[in-house]
Amino acid sequence: MRKLIDAIAIISFVSSSAIVGLIGYTYLTLTNEKKQEEIKAYIMEQAQDLIKNQIGSSIPSLPKSTGGVKPTLPKL
Repeated sequence: MRKLIDAIAIISFVSSSAIVGLIGYTYLTLTNEKKQEEIKAYIMEQAQDLIKNQIGSSIPSLPKSTGGVKPTLPKL
């Protein structure tokens, strides 16, 4: 029984340490100005791609040819 309790305690300590380490790494990464600029550039690139796709799909295509220069009356 004691071995089981010790194993659970060790697993708990390791997982808690990993979580604290991950939070610390994330905080240091997000407060680094160089990383902030990289993240902003990545987000802007992704947003531009999404906007281009949305605009491209909402605008109809232009016709290949048009009619005459001035309208003509129909012949009776």
